[in-house]
Amino acid sequence: MKVLVAGATGAVGARLVPLLLAAGHRVAGLTRSPAKAEALRQVGVEARVVDAFDRNAVRSAVLEARPEVVVHEMTALTNASDLVHFDRAFATTNRLRTAALDDLIAAAEESGARRFVVQSFCGWPYARRGGPVKGENDPLDPEPPRELRRTLDAIRTLESSVAGSRKLEGVVLRYGAFYGPRSGLFNGPFLAQLRARRVPMIGDGGGGGHSSISTTQPPRLRWRARRVTPASTTSSTTSPLQSANGCRRSPPCSEPSRRGAFPPGSRGSRSASIWWR
Repeated sequence: MKVLVAGATGAVGARLVPLLLAAGHRVAGLTRSPAKAEALRQVGVEARVVDAFDRNAVRSAVLEARPEVVVHEMTALTNASDLVHFDRAFATTNRLRTAALDDLIAAAEESGARRFVVQSFCGWPYARRGGPVKGENDPLDPEPPRELRRTLDAIRTLESSVAGSRKLEGVVLRYGAFYGPRSGLFNGPFLAQLRARRVPMIGDGGGGGHSSISTTQPPRLRWRARRVTPASTTSSTTSPLQSANGCRRSPPCSEPSRRGAFPPGSRGSRSASIWWR
């Protein structure tokens, strides 16, 4: 199967691509870095350097690749550590979830792709009511805190755009907050802020599902931890539309969450049973 990964060298893409190759798929990858594109080519990926906001370049790359499945893993979260000004920190990622997504969907439809897999988020966007464990049918927050509104609007747009395509099988994976090296929020500048006690923390900060942070105070964000790995994304490119860890598909699916601890140095995603209090 031919799979195109947009964001092939990002936090998820860099781990997804080797899994796809190992499974015997042909892979095309989009990246904005010439150096990273060369690294992709060395492992057998059809790499293309593309500006995600250049509609013509995106269209040309997708039409040339002619993929059966397109996976959207483009974000810009490396230095998104300013949780006080959340929407400002996520501004570029929000554009990738809206304008860039529209161009990628249009190109995928034109190229004849049959399935489109996209990265969403399952943490704070849920409505702050009901029990602590959220399923796929629970509503998103109709009145999010002011600093989260544009980001939640982008998430709504992303999910509805993929589910609303008439030519593609839409698969929306609601990830949690990534952890581990080069994973985004929970490394680099954000860890420096945690160590300097600039991020409101509830609990001992020791992990194991018992710590909380606050992006806007109030309200407070608390999580139970569950691990979701890039393998979930890999199966979504090839398997029938059925329930999988950390996913929201079209039609929706539901899976309960479980407590879990993360071994030191591991990599994955904290997701699913996240709630406001």
